[in-house]
Amino acid sequence: MTNYIKDISIRGRFAIGLTCLKKKLRTENLHWREDIQLVLEKYSKFTNSDKLDVWETEIKFYGSTIVEFENSKRVIELINKENTKMDNFNNNRGNHSDYYKAISLIIEPEQTYSNLIEFYKSDTSGVKQIVELCEDIGRDNLYVGTVNHSQETLRPLMKILDILELHNEFDFKAIAESYPFKIDDGWGKKFEFKTFRK
Repeated sequence: MTNYIKDISIRGRFAIGLTCLKKKLRTENLHWREDIQLVLEKYSKFTNSDKLDVWETEIKFYGSTIVEFENSKRVIELINKENTKMDNFNNNRGNHSDYYKAISLIIEPEQTYSNLIEFYKSDTSGVKQIVELCEDIGRDNLYVGTVNHSQETLRPLMKILDILELHNEFDFKAIAESYPFKIDDGWGKKFEFKTFRK
């Protein structure tokens, strides 16, 4: 199995991880939640994105890291009042006030933000951990070249499969043939997540 997985592109690995997350959400009967659907929608853009750095910026506000912002009253105020352009935000990444302002563009409405924080804080189902591991697949090679079949993105995928015991859910050989690692320096060809078949 690992021999085939190492030949799957990073985009393909991410699609496997996100498919596992969707299965976990159905098992826990969480798939119907509007805030969770929004998370899935934002995460699924990874497989077809030309600008993965922008994708990474956006997912920071849907993944479990948003709990870090929970105590900032300024965040809620900015969600309601600010109108900062995303391009402006990307040009000023080091400025934390711009970082918070970006939330107003990314998470709409404020209630979604609050619901996600509460979900991640109280999650006992293990969904939060799978979300974090999916993030790791998408981000771990983002700013460095891939070597040795990108062990950095392979490890979190294997952990997801181990935790959820889904090793037999996928035809890894077929996935490796459809989404080969050898294309685009390991990232593989872009594709719409909804077309992914396990």
